[in-house]
Amino acid sequence: MSLTAARFIQSYAIDRVIALLNLTSAQVRHRDPFELSRRVEQAYSPDVLPLGEMVPGYERNRQAAQTTLAWLEERFTVHPVIANAIRRLL
Repeated sequence: MSLTAARFIQSYAIDRVIALLNLTSAQVRHRDPFELSRRVEQAYSPDVLPLGEMVPGYERNRQAAQTTLAWLEERFTVHPVIANAIRRLL
């Protein structure tokens, strides 16, 4: 376990996921124009953005990374070299 890993996987990466959703989603209610993470739970339902699985806590970095990668691959084209590198690290 590593605090740095937790921050990158469950904070930084999720911030990028939320930004990506904001760029690609049609009209979403409750979106805060100044802070993307504010009211994100109201803007996106758990079936759209499973935050509980993407941010499960300090001791679950591997689960968080697997969930986030799977979520991205279901919705976007993820370069196979990057996806494979993540899988090797997991």
